[in-house]
Amino acid sequence: MLPELIKAGCSMFTAYGAATPKGDLLQLRALDWDMKANLQTLAVVHVRHPNEDGSWGHSYATLGWAGWLSGLTGMSSNGMGISEKYGNEVFGGDSRIGYPFNYVMRDVIQFDKTLEESIYRLQTTKRTCSIYLGVGDQKVKSGRIFQYSSEQLNIWDDKTQRNNTDHPQLNNVVYQGVRSTCYHERLKMYSSKGQLTAENTIRNIVSYSKTGDVHSAIYDFGNNYMYISNAAPLESTEGPTMAYERSFMRLNMTELFGDVKPRK
Repeated sequence: MLPELIKAGCSMFTAYGAATPKGDLLQLRALDWDMKANLQTLAVVHVRHPNEDGSWGHSYATLGWAGWLSGLTGMSSNGMGISEKYGNEVFGGDSRIGYPFNYVMRDVIQFDKTLEESIYRLQTTKRTCSIYLGVGDQKVKSGRIFQYSSEQLNIWDDKTQRNNTDHPQLNNVVYQGVRSTCYHERLKMYSSKGQLTAENTIRNIVSYSKTGDVHSAIYDFGNNYMYISNAAPLESTEGPTMAYERSFMRLNMTELFGDVKPRK
């Protein structure tokens, strides 16, 4: 329930088509949260394999913490990715009665087969607080951002995303993030040349914009990699502190999703 009570200031984008070298889906989820909570000492990537007959969804992975059951950051074996950002403004009302948004996000990567299924899920669930959610789908090489609240759901692609000073529209990129012009400028610089890659995102976007202090994840669906970085524990005296300053680990999701269930 923690995300429902606190929410978080974050950054995200979903890029595809002409914005990436081969048109594949690339998705960022950068979590800016309370560093003093020291959650980073408990960081865990959970890889879950539901029933082999598919009766309980498909395999998916979340970046979270020990004991964390829901989903704020993750991708699925079915080519779906999730991201989230808390907006300063309240749109459509907040409620504490409903299905927590972080469980909605987990359900998207566990159960939904397509972007359209995720849209239907978000439209029909009993929504709670006002936030931004992002969903990407490698199968159609596209994504959406949802202006999500208890009373309304607005669905944005790169052509319908609200156009304002902090977030001007970009071709083949739908995004929300830190309120600084450098985040947009860096996205524009690389997407306009078809050079939005995981490497450029790590070196020249999250670190330059200083977003993703607790953790960051980049879903590289073209290669089926997930790049992750976590903040240093508060007691650490070595190396950088913020996740966006630290080295990223590359996980081969084809191998992780392909693990065979142990025999009894």
